Amino acid sequence: MRKSFLSAALAAFVTAAGFISSAAAGNLNYPYGLTVDQNGALYVANFYGGIARYDQNLIYQSTITANVSSPIAVGVGFGGAIYVANFGGNNVTVYNRSGTQINTISDASLYYPWSLTVDADNNVWVLDLNGVVHPYLDTGTALPAYKTGGASIGS
Repeated sequence: MRKSFLSAALAAFVTAAGFISSAAAGNLNYPYGLTVDQNGALYVANFYGGIARYDQNLIYQSTITANVSSPIAVGVGFGGAIYVANFGGNNVTVYNRSGTQINTISDASLYYPWSLTVDADNNVWVLDLNGVVHPYLDTGTALPAYKTGGASIGS
């Protein structure tokens, strides 16, 4: 019930504050993560609805639903690639600006990705449910992972 409340509260907030129209807020379905790209577009990870994209004026544009499985976090690289942490798929899917899938990032030790960010070099940093940080190069190559607290757990 808490998640439903949070979804409704976020939709009500962005609508009441005038950030997103009530029609566009209807595209939010258990929103968890969000990010803004260098052009001001907003991306929202909807656990039950894919990745909703809004333009810099917060007008709904599209939703990415292909090969997403319970998306919980989203990040955008400096080249415009969209990275989606799929809680249900134990992976990160990568899309180009038009929403076409271009890569899948995963390794055997990734356990329910929970959060992610993309750094200035387009490396992807994924935090999983076990508190392990998984860094990946922009090519998807895994670097040594770290348990929360700093200890390396392998490559």
